[in-house]
Order: sequence, then C-alpha cells, then structure tokens
Amino acid sequence: MTSASLSISLRQLAHARSGDKGRTLNIAVIAYESDSYLHIAGQLTAAAFAAWYGSVFDGPITRYEVPDLGVLNFVCEGALGGGVSRNLCLDNYGKALASRILDFPLALPERHGLRLRGPQGDPLLPYLGQAGLEPESLRGSVWQSVLFPEKLQS
Repeated sequence: MTSASLSISLRQLAHARSGDKGRTLNIAVIAYESDSYLHIAGQLTAAAFAAWYGSVFDGPITRYEVPDLGVLNFVCEGALGGGVSRNLCLDNYGKALASRILDFPLALPERHGLRLRGPQGDPLLPYLGQAGLEPESLRGSVWQSVLFPEKLQS
C-alpha cells in the first residue's frame, strides 16, 4: 500500500450471503454500489480469499464473477468439516464464515470518491468483551485463524 492510499474493510463497500450443502460452501460478495465492484474484484481474488481463510477449506476455491450485478461468488470445496450435520463445531456454518470475509482489507486511493458504509474497526470485539472473551482466548482453535488472523499470528 502506498502513502497515497487508504485501508478499509470490505464491509464498507459490500455485504455477503452464503449457502452450504454438504462439504461445499458458497459465499457471495455483493457490492453496495457498482462503482465499488472493480475495486473489490481487483483485490479479492480466489488466492486472496483462500489466504484470508487459511486452512479452513481443504479443497479448491473457485471465483465466479457477475459484474453486471456487482457480485463475486466463491465456491469453496472441502468446507464445514464434512458438512454441517457431520461436524461437532456447530458454529462454522456458511453464514459465520461469510461474515468473516467482510473484514478483508482493501486498499483504496485516498481520493477514491466511493461511498463507504458500515462500522469501522472489528465488529466482533464488543461482543467478545461482553462475553468475557478476548481474541487471545481463541488461540489454537479453528476460530483463531478465521476470526482474528491478524491479531494472533505469533
């Protein structure tokens, strides 16, 4: 990122929807406005998506583009620990994983002209605090890499 750029989270330009069947999960990232789509599509590649989730998926990730609708659809094979009904970790449904992509960082030029929406910062921290948890308490769990990859790297 150059000195003439701004770092924002994807949630400020898009929202996400998901669906899951067995070991396959799809996550659609939908730009709020058509002007935002090119910035999102240029940075949220299939490789960047896979890196963001780390080892959560053990199969290929395919990105499908629907530019006229401002949508990127990611189909993730080898997800959900074999399927929702076969997994003992009941909270890693597609909706929870779709929510995580919204923290993906994007770089925009300082004079981007786009309308930014949504909260800034990590939206999960207040809820964890209310529950008496800190990101550190998730160290070693699958949720460490999914929810707080940048906070628990050591």
